[in-house]
Amino acid sequence: MKHQLFKCTLFLAGILSFTSCTKDPASLTLAKPVEPTIALKSFPTFPTFAVHILEREFLNQKALDSERVATLNLNEYIEARLLELYPDQAYEGMMDYYSDLQEQFILEYELYLQEEAIYDASIGIETDVEDEIVPFTTLEAEIEYSALSEEEVDLFLQLEEIALMDPPADIVVLDSLLNADGGRLAQQVISLSSFMLIIGNVPYTAFRMLLARKRAESKTEEFYNNNSKSGQKGDAFRHMFLSMYLKRYLG
Repeated sequence: MKHQLFKCTLFLAGILSFTSCTKDPASLTLAKPVEPTIALKSFPTFPTFAVHILEREFLNQKALDSERVATLNLNEYIEARLLELYPDQAYEGMMDYYSDLQEQFILEYELYLQEEAIYDASIGIETDVEDEIVPFTTLEAEIEYSALSEEEVDLFLQLEEIALMDPPADIVVLDSLLNADGGRLAQQVISLSSFMLIIGNVPYTAFRMLLARKRAESKTEEFYNNNSKSGQKGDAFRHMFLSMYLKRYLG
């Protein structure tokens, strides 16, 4: 009797080991992939709206067939203008550095997304469909696409007036315009690395990123008031709101 029980146990063990080897790979639980990070060296910062102005300035200069942009692409033009306007922060080659970094990060991140999709499938989660990013076409289309409020439209058109200046605004003119109304356009700064990495694949849409930040801060103030310092609920809300907005409008 014991001998027969032993043989049955071996038989069942063999069946289980065989079925475990032939299990559908999609049903296996894999290790969650690690999201890639970027090691940044020194990164310059500039007034938040300056980069948007230079993007629009480039297109307006192209429309005028200006010699200033005859041989330059967008990145080269922005770097040249930042060197003119902010020689203490800007440096030659910075746009190429962040462009290369962005390209490397995108390749790593696309691989991460593929691995994450496989991992999600292994635990029964369906991968979200990516939003289709609408590129910038015209001012009117951008106003409609971003559902700008009257106040946001006024700001958008005010920045456009600066970008339309010919010759382009020098640092004295730019500072006087950005510091108008209590300096509301010059108070915050953005690192060039953040700008390049977030909108590198969606050119001429810097205003969307800037708008996302302003809206996130406004909503945080509305809902959480004084409970929005680092580590508080309002701070967490601000980060989530900003991330959701950037995903929707910038991918």
